[in-house]
Amino acid sequence: MDWDNWFTPSGAVRTDLPTYPFQRRRYWLEATGSDSTRTDLDPVRHQLLTGAVALADSSGVVLTGTVSVNDRPWLADHALDGRILFPGTAFLDLAMEACGHVGAARIGDLTLQTPLVLPESGSVQLQVSVAAPDGNGDRALSVHSRPATGTAWTRHADGTLTDTPSAVAPAPLPAAWPPASATPVDVSGLYDRIAAGGFAYGPAFRGLRAAWRDGDDVYAEIAPEEGEHLQGADRFRVHPALLDAALHTVALAPAAGTGTVLPFTFSDVVPHSAGATALRVRLTPVGEHTYRVGILDDAGHRVADIDGLTLRPVDTSALPSAPGRGALHRIRWTPAGIGTAPVGTPHLVGSVLPPDAPAFGTAVRHPDPAALHAATGTAVPATVLAAMPDTRSDADADLPAATRRATTHALSLLTDWLAQDGLAASRLVVLTRNAVTTGSEDAPRTDPAQAAVWGLVRAARAENPGRFALIDHDGSAASLAQLPAALASDESEIALREGSALTPRLIQAAPPAETADGAFEDGTVLVTGAGGILGREIARHLVTAHGVRSLVLAGRRGPAADGMTELHEELSGHGAHVTVAACDVADREALTALLGDIPADRPLRAVVHTAGVLDDGIVQSLTPERVDTVLRAKADATVLLEELTRDTGAALVLFSSIAGTLGGVGQGNYSAANAFLDAFAARRAAAGRRVQSLAWGLWAERSGMTGKLGEADMRRIARSGLRPMETGHALALLDAALRSRDPYHAPVDLDPAALRASDGSVPDLVRDLVPARTRHQAAPATGASAVPAEGELRTRLAGLAPDARHALVLDAVLAQAALVVGHDSPDSIDPEGGFLDSGFNSLTAVELRNRIGALAGTRLPATLMFDYPTPERLAAHLLERITHEAQPATSPVLDRLDALEAQFTASVLDGAVQERLRSRLSGLLARLDDAAAGAAVGPAPSAPAADEVSDDELRAFLEGDLDEV
Repeated sequence: MDWDNWFTPSGAVRTDLPTYPFQRRRYWLEATGSDSTRTDLDPVRHQLLTGAVALADSSGVVLTGTVSVNDRPWLADHALDGRILFPGTAFLDLAMEACGHVGAARIGDLTLQTPLVLPESGSVQLQVSVAAPDGNGDRALSVHSRPATGTAWTRHADGTLTDTPSAVAPAPLPAAWPPASATPVDVSGLYDRIAAGGFAYGPAFRGLRAAWRDGDDVYAEIAPEEGEHLQGADRFRVHPALLDAALHTVALAPAAGTGTVLPFTFSDVVPHSAGATALRVRLTPVGEHTYRVGILDDAGHRVADIDGLTLRPVDTSALPSAPGRGALHRIRWTPAGIGTAPVGTPHLVGSVLPPDAPAFGTAVRHPDPAALHAATGTAVPATVLAAMPDTRSDADADLPAATRRATTHALSLLTDWLAQDGLAASRLVVLTRNAVTTGSEDAPRTDPAQAAVWGLVRAARAENPGRFALIDHDGSAASLAQLPAALASDESEIALREGSALTPRLIQAAPPAETADGAFEDGTVLVTGAGGILGREIARHLVTAHGVRSLVLAGRRGPAADGMTELHEELSGHGAHVTVAACDVADREALTALLGDIPADRPLRAVVHTAGVLDDGIVQSLTPERVDTVLRAKADATVLLEELTRDTGAALVLFSSIAGTLGGVGQGNYSAANAFLDAFAARRAAAGRRVQSLAWGLWAERSGMTGKLGEADMRRIARSGLRPMETGHALALLDAALRSRDPYHAPVDLDPAALRASDGSVPDLVRDLVPARTRHQAAPATGASAVPAEGELRTRLAGLAPDARHALVLDAVLAQAALVVGHDSPDSIDPEGGFLDSGFNSLTAVELRNRIGALAGTRLPATLMFDYPTPERLAAHLLERITHEAQPATSPVLDRLDALEAQFTASVLDGAVQERLRSRLSGLLARLDDAAAGAAVGPAPSAPAADEVSDDELRAFLEGDLDEV
């Protein structure tokens, strides 16, 4: 469509989109499920149960339905210890629906046995079975579930429905609401206290609005933060989120204080009416951990009466894992709105742009970051572009050498940039060419050397949030013309293809349906890195699950590696012919000899390249030699393996890492090497070779590379949103990936709760995996692992007296420090002791710097912990900085002066103009000096001194002079 012509006669005009992020709220009606269209089921008008069938032998009725977090996003707000729990109140609501469906009078009892942990994607099938009534009018009830993929059913609840009315009359309703004798209870900090116990209630479940206490009775009003959370409440007997919030009043009861508790049994439950959107609740203790609950709607009509609710403490360690935890992911490139190029002259650092990039013909070019800082002073440009040298011709000749040149150049640029504290408020955008594969059409042009730069920059960005971004282009004139607009985008990664801007999003991949040809059983499989734990697991899996009968296990230590003798015996016992060899697969001569020894009657069918080494350190600590160490084991070996096995047609399976995709903190060299593998697989697969790169997340079983990680490291990784995968599930994901011919998959278990810790903490790449949150999202409890809300400390300081501010900042520093190093309490951190004495290292120092920076709403230098080595000194510096930055400008003219300074420092001035500007400013300075001298003597009060410069006069002077220049 030619939209300009379409709208021309209509009088429509363009308008800017909002500058704030889209909230991504769902306004469509929620789906009711596909069962409702089945003609063999009786329809059920319920959100979770959609059909019912009476059993042919008259033994009862079964109600069925499905539940999915994708379809019911409010369920994600009920999370305990990182797991999405199907609420106990939802089981009660299912029982109420069954009660009404069969015409029973009440629920005699309902006991919850096994919690239902919901998967973050996919659906779960529900069955509510109700038996025929016995001689007493009682009907047995049970609730089961299973994953939609179909496995064994799990029983979650048992109970009894009864046809006889309750023998216990409900307590009379209060004459007034709340009763006149009730006193208000402060509920403002309730959810923070609950969150401290591990229950991360989201907006849908934070419904307790007001409460009162009258003796032992607690009265409360329940309503959602926003009505959208209760969409479809009329198709619940009592919406589980409202009913769950009603039970939060237990925390206000005199017998509270038992820690994290969950509903265990409900007894004598009488439903009265359905569809309430707000509740009034009366809760009365009647025994140990047992309460009577009366539930009304907001008009005072009865909704339900629960004669007995019994709670019990929950052991979170005993909770089942989420079904299918971990999944295959892939990258989807989606259109990015980049708008138009901003007004102003762009700045380049050390860049050699393509000659056909006319938009940058007038750009201010600086040889390095230090020169940029010297030239701009305090008027640092918000965004600076640095273009990587084109490595295409070098890569075709010698790919490993081209990769080293590219990464060495990028590393020098990044470290020089970070060394300039004066550039802390500026973002460096690194420009590459053909570093990423946005689709099959540009896969043959993918340059793994440039991709390694992306991995390195991703790690630098993870260590220094907001300091770096990436743009990749295809060399077309249309794409280069879009560079100025792309620079102004908030997206952290953009690919320009034929003038279109695309941005990557990690999404879950559909389970591969096809089975790739070339089975492994009839030939030999080479496993590199076989001396490591993961290599041994892969070898074992190939034999036991894939039927491989010929293995070559290569490692640097060969038979001397730990456990290799036992593995050889084990696999030989399964009938496999196993050869264990000491071989450095990055050595051409050694690898050639190893491959030459594979017998002709068992030809090579596949290579699984798991080998790798780590040499971790933050970007500023890396050297070209440290990068080379990691590249050699990953990139050099991969290039050799592909080249020397090309004629065999063997499949090549590369064990990459999610660090190359997301950027690993403290793993810039490892991120670069794995991004190389991902790009290499795309390029070679486009040429017809079966090559796959699997960007693995964390395995629960420690490998040789992860075995050195301590508990603090594991907690740091968990806070980043990565959860370890059990070996069995990881191997299942491997099998799923092998069924596909796609060159890239990321088998990883991402924790949405950690990724969505705060609005600013969700990386662009995983944004589509994280359910949107409203602006009323729950704040984390003190000491919670969530990234602090941006600028939270400034807000809290604003309401305090000056003499109380230092203590608040110190408490915040101590709390974050204790969290980062894994201490149970901030009290264990000595305020005057050194951070290094408290167990900090370079990686935890980076995390503390980032968390403190987010808390203060400011960017802090990488040397923060070394400049201020104790919590006391850091708190004093932080308070001084926040106070200084909060000071208002002394005069509006200074703001104008800042803008003008940025304007002329961004301009290219010839010598004559520079001299005129210097003369004008010198004259202005002289007038200001004269004005100051006159003010010191004291002008006559009746008239200003002749040389005094007012704000308006200064503004007019600057505008006139600079406009003329």
